[in-house]
Amino acid sequence: NCVSYGNTQNGFLVAESSNVNISNCRVYSNTQSGIWFISECRNSSVTGCNIGGSSGGNGWPGIILSGSCSDIALRNNTVSWNGAEGIKIDDHCANTFIEDSVIADNTYSGILVTGSSGSSSILNNTILGNQQNGIWLMGASDNRIHNNTIGTNASGSVYGNRWCGVLVSSGSTDNFIGGDTASLGNLIVNNHAEGVKVDGWDTIRNLVRFNTYSSNVQGGYRNVNGANQALPVPYLYPPVTYTSPQQVTVHGLGTPGTVVDIYISDSQTDKTQARYYKGTVEPDAEGEFSFTFDYDHPGQVITAVAHD
Repeated sequence: NCVSYGNTQNGFLVAESSNVNISNCRVYSNTQSGIWFISECRNSSVTGCNIGGSSGGNGWPGIILSGSCSDIALRNNTVSWNGAEGIKIDDHCANTFIEDSVIADNTYSGILVTGSSGSSSILNNTILGNQQNGIWLMGASDNRIHNNTIGTNASGSVYGNRWCGVLVSSGSTDNFIGGDTASLGNLIVNNHAEGVKVDGWDTIRNLVRFNTYSSNVQGGYRNVNGANQALPVPYLYPPVTYTSPQQVTVHGLGTPGTVVDIYISDSQTDKTQARYYKGTVEPDAEGEFSFTFDYDHPGQVITAVAHD
């Protein structure tokens, strides 16, 4: 146990070191960062720490990793009220694990991965109330974002991030937001822009799948400016066919060679807020598809999302 506060630079500065473990510390009111790993640090961890806080955030990010650091584990921390990002991973860092933490109320994004950093695992965190994005992948590749709660907490508070829940931009590639099975999806709600936005023609091969969206101001999930190779949204032909009082069949047109996930939205009008996953179908060679499922949320919009 330790306390590090009121320093004119960083609470902790770890440089060119390995096997450093910081645990159960209170780190706050430092002029620069709370904890900074720099210059090829390896095999280290921050566990069970409270970094920042409403009574005294750090002036820079709560935690910074930079300079080709690798295999750093950040687990079971609370990172809040810091003057920049909650956690910033920059300058060719790799294999960072951010897990089981609360990242909230930071002045910039909750988590920023940038500077050609990547191969991070961002798993099972609660990320809410940050003044930019919950998570921002900026020129970052091969990251895995699974099972996070973004824009609310376990008690259901409405506390979205001021921009997107997750923003993927600036040539980020080969990231998973959600995953290829339903068990890996994130809950992404209440954010003031999109739940997930993938932005830019060079931002490609990012899998955004099996997430649950609700009440994001500018929609659940969008590719913009040619992102993800501008994969078209599947078209659902009106009307649906009721095969029984509880079942419907939808017919649509997608892109051959893709898969189409069918959802019921949480809205009666907004097709982007895909919330209740119903199943997956593959379009035929002409792009046509149909799918029958239990319509257990009457009045809500049926929607479809394509993946290649």
